[in-house]
Amino acid sequence: MTRLSKRHLAYREQLLNQILCLPIDAITDGAWQIGNIHSHGCNGGYNIHQVCNHAGGVRALAYGLSLREACDWLQAAAEGAELMRRYSETGTATHRGI
Repeated sequence: MTRLSKRHLAYREQLLNQILCLPIDAITDGAWQIGNIHSHGCNGGYNIHQVCNHAGGVRALAYGLSLREACDWLQAAAEGAELMRRYSETGTATHRGI
């Protein structure tokens, strides 16, 4: 089992946002970027949020996760989004054989 860090979490957030064509950063030039998916660590757990308005309001996608669970959640979401992207392009689902 590999050791995970906050860098792993940040990379998976960036990957998911890129696949879904969402803003990479939650805040740019002092303005919240609607649609951005990011994690927030609090009290030893992690929550995964999506920004839903310009005031910084968020929608909870997952909460109370450990670092490993948060990384796995983001990875699964990225793989699912990638499969849907491939399906919409080709009309058939192809999987990279995990």
